Amino acid sequence: VRAISWGRCVYDNIRKFLQFQLTVNLVALSIVFIGAVAGFPEPLNAVQLLWVNLVMDTMGALALGTEAPTPELLQRRPYKRSASLVSWPMRRNIIVQSVFQLILLLLLLFVGPSWFNIKGGITCDRFKIKGESYMMWNPDTLERDDVSGNVGCEAYKTYCASEGDDCIDDDRNIPDSQGINQYIALTDLEDWKDTCLECNKNGYVQGSIIFNTFIFCQFFNEYTSRSLFDEMNCFRGIFTNTVFLMVSIVTLGCQIFLIEVGGEFVKTSPLTLSQWLITIAMGAIGLPLGALMRLIPIKEDPNSFFDSSRPDDDQTAVTSKHDSKSAPLLKNGM
Repeated sequence: VRAISWGRCVYDNIRKFLQFQLTVNLVALSIVFIGAVAGFPEPLNAVQLLWVNLVMDTMGALALGTEAPTPELLQRRPYKRSASLVSWPMRRNIIVQSVFQLILLLLLLFVGPSWFNIKGGITCDRFKIKGESYMMWNPDTLERDDVSGNVGCEAYKTYCASEGDDCIDDDRNIPDSQGINQYIALTDLEDWKDTCLECNKNGYVQGSIIFNTFIFCQFFNEYTSRSLFDEMNCFRGIFTNTVFLMVSIVTLGCQIFLIEVGGEFVKTSPLTLSQWLITIAMGAIGLPLGALMRLIPIKEDPNSFFDSSRPDDDQTAVTSKHDSKSAPLLKNGM
């Protein structure tokens, strides 16, 4: 009985891991492909995808592959050897979670900047002046005029205390050579930004929000993947699996480190407390969704189970094979 229980447990753990892994693969490939086709900076870069792969393969296998057997396993009919590893309830779970995550990430990609009141794409958090002191622009004509112009590259230090994109794009009163204020932004001056400034530190706030939301979608989906069928409580028996809890803590700690400290290597920018809470909350939507989707009445294929009331294909095949081996012995009188 113990061997049967563990055998069924290992079989179910493999299916739980597949359910989790297929969802991650579908969403990651889809968001990267759509982002590239739509002309956005890569939503998930190579280093981030390596971390996603680590979460998906190593962490996911450790977490979902170490679930202990439960008494309910022995109450289920055994599967045929020909039964599909990906059952119909699993397909329901994969499709619902994948569609939800993909829609959420696409919204963050297309309208995320307006939601979070940030600039989209890759921005610049800090500039350094590269232009020469003789380079001047005329605020009246907005053109470069080294003779009569009075706004040079040093205007960046004069007007920009924030040292970022927001500063040079903001309209402000800039006096011309006659002392008359012109309400313009420094970037309105022809080629001023490209001539005078060089980015010293890039900003990846939108990409960090997308990356963080994606990881927390997988973080919580790992919990919902603990159930293969219609069990709505994904936390049932969670404290009996120490490995799962440790994987969750390590994943959470590494994600905080990558966002806050990753910098140019991971292409992430530190997030504010509100951005952290919102991205975690968006990922956590997968928990109630994981419970609600199990209300969709999809049952496992009855042909996946052995039926003791009638001979099935597997039993017939085994019997035929056994009879064919026994025939020569019977013929020789044994």
